[in-house]
Amino acid sequence: LACDSLLLVQYVDAIGEVKIADIDQNPNMWWMARGGGGNFPGIVTGFQMQAFARPEEVYVAHCTFGPEDAKAVAKAWLARGEEMVHPHRKLFTSLQVWSRPRTMDVLIYCYDCDFAQRLWMESAMDIIARDKASRSCVQPHTRAWLDQILYGAGNNHGQFKPTGGAKEDLMNCSNGWGSQGRLTASKSGGKMGYEWLAP
Repeated sequence: LACDSLLLVQYVDAIGEVKIADIDQNPNMWWMARGGGGNFPGIVTGFQMQAFARPEEVYVAHCTFGPEDAKAVAKAWLARGEEMVHPHRKLFTSLQVWSRPRTMDVLIYCYDCDFAQRLWMESAMDIIARDKASRSCVQPHTRAWLDQILYGAGNNHGQFKPTGGAKEDLMNCSNGWGSQGRLTASKSGGKMGYEWLAP
């Protein structure tokens, strides 16, 4: 997530003072600026982000499950969470719960992975999806980086209204997830977590 790459934020606080927040200075404000505390109590005037090399391709595994398997899927996904997010794996994973239709999606992305890393990713998804009657999995496949950015912005889910080329579509602030009219918000928000626990 972009919030994980925020190194520093400069802001004006409630009494008009310019302050810096990072891991060492005002760490609570830095945590809130990264999305961990709801609203940010200041006006952000600058920020510093960690830059990363752009990957060439993204290897994708995606399974959808019905509500009858949701609890078992969530527990299986959480049980593998810590192992999946180790940096040497080069993975990003998410579990998404949808209300219309009532489904749960598990996505695992591997960035510029070699053959062994792809096999490990596929086996992790196989373990999560094992014995779930409602599973519907897409064959793991590769996307170019820009195609992955467009997918994440909602291009394959009807959230994009093409206006030109890929660059123009990404710059169009009317495209992507968010409110699509009264009572039809496609995504109401999210929560960050730092612990992999299942009750």
